[in-house]
Amino acid sequence: GSCFQPEEQISSVLWEDVRNFDADLFIWLGDNAYSSDRGMDMSSKRRAYNEARTDPYYATYGPIADPRVPVTGTWDDNDFGAGSGQGNDYGCLKSSQDE
Repeated sequence: GSCFQPEEQISSVLWEDVRNFDADLFIWLGDNAYSSDRGMDMSSKRRAYNEARTDPYYATYGPIADPRVPVTGTWDDNDFGAGSGQGNDYGCLKSSQDE
């Protein structure tokens, strides 16, 4: 999965399809959560991830629902600062990795 924007979901179909696939692992491929400041502040970044995690469709049908599916992921441009950026303007690289 990538480019997750919970506020734009209009149904649970995406997460029901993921659940019905009976996956052994779910991989976020980047742009996992969009924060208003593009991740330049840890509290904003943390809030965006928490909002994504508590999205009703994701919480009910996504990989965090029972039975749980292991989740891993990588970061993409918007996870590291400005969209289509290189990440060298990213203000909280170390603190993001520590969480």
